[in-house]
Amino acid sequence: MPPEPLYLNQGVDYLGFLNAKLRDLRGWSTLINELVQNADDAEGATVLTVEITDEALIVENNGVFKDCGSIEERECRWGARPCDFHSFRRVASGHKRNEENTTGAFGLGFISVYQVTDHPRLESGNWTWTLDPAEIETRRIAAVRRDQPLDATRFTLPWAIGKSRVREGLAQPPVDRADIEQLPEIFAAALRAAAPFLRRLKTLELLRSGARVALITRESDPAATDLLIDDGESVQLWRRLVSSFDSDAADLRTRYGTGIEEKRSSDVTVLVPHGDLPADGLLYAYLPTQHRIALPVLINA
Repeated sequence: MPPEPLYLNQGVDYLGFLNAKLRDLRGWSTLINELVQNADDAEGATVLTVEITDEALIVENNGVFKDCGSIEERECRWGARPCDFHSFRRVASGHKRNEENTTGAFGLGFISVYQVTDHPRLESGNWTWTLDPAEIETRRIAAVRRDQPLDATRFTLPWAIGKSRVREGLAQPPVDRADIEQLPEIFAAALRAAAPFLRRLKTLELLRSGARVALITRESDPAATDLLIDDGESVQLWRRLVSSFDSDAADLRTRYGTGIEEKRSSDVTVLVPHGDLPADGLLYAYLPTQHRIALPVLINA
């Protein structure tokens, strides 16, 4: 008889995993875009507020995390489409890849917050969760039931100012106070750029220690051809042109199969400004990319 095998666990160096993912998610604009995308994917969210304080970056939207009522269980009772709290527990679970009206993969973009914080805090509904990525797997989330439910979703990201075990494990430098002072201008520009093709969010607000820095509002009718964006400094009216490449998309899906999620749309939207034309345009994948284009329009595909 062959000897019985000795079964051993095989884990993951969690800080090393986050370190590797952060390499593709670095930069202030990337951070704010990922936070905007998470909010825009949240069911019921229409308002996003970003506040920069001396102690933390606070990001709040008026959507609420879906709760199955048994967050302490390893598996969600909702099955293949788990509640938001269970999805948040599984970093890079990717279930949003197949959900309609979402852009990202749940938990992957959130990794970007570790650029600036060691211990992010989530508050939504009945729960406050504080994360510690340096802890063992069974102790990485400290969950406390709230005395009063929060009818919103708030992420508080205390600045990682000094050296720490988390900073070392992530190979990330501490946050420089001088960088924090530059953030209002950087974030205001990033929020303005993010506004044109959002799905749910209608209002984007930026605060510095309670004082408003920027307020961007979007007004559109799904049946209308125009989009109005007011960023407090100027009002821009855009003509919306929509088409699709359905036949080409069908060929691509046949060729690449499951490599293209079913939710990926073949629609293309072009925004052409009324009035003065910008010097150049920009390519979007709902949020702005770094690909400038020669035409003075915005293209989302």
